[in-house]
Amino acid sequence: TMLLTGLPGVGKSTACRRVAELCAERGIRVEGFLTEELRERGSRVGFDVVELGGKQKPRRVPLARLGAGAGPRVGRYNVALQEFESLGMPILDGLGAQRGE
Repeated sequence: TMLLTGLPGVGKSTACRRVAELCAERGIRVEGFLTEELRERGSRVGFDVVELGGKQKPRRVPLARLGAGAGPRVGRYNVALQEFESLGMPILDGLGAQRGE
């Protein structure tokens, strides 16, 4: 299990994606997700959750968007809780089951 934190723009997502690629090349199973910034016309407007695991077309769902909307608010963003849970929770549950939790 790995959790990577750091300031915006330092390369966390890039590093995670590369480690996942290297593991997949060596036959090591990778499961998890990362968040990706969503930009429009050079400005950040939200975040998506993107599945890791070497699939040809990884699943992607909204995590948060600027502006008004349903769901909890974190700073300037409204969190798309149901969408996150649809992707993130099965992955987290599966990882916990693998560890016997």
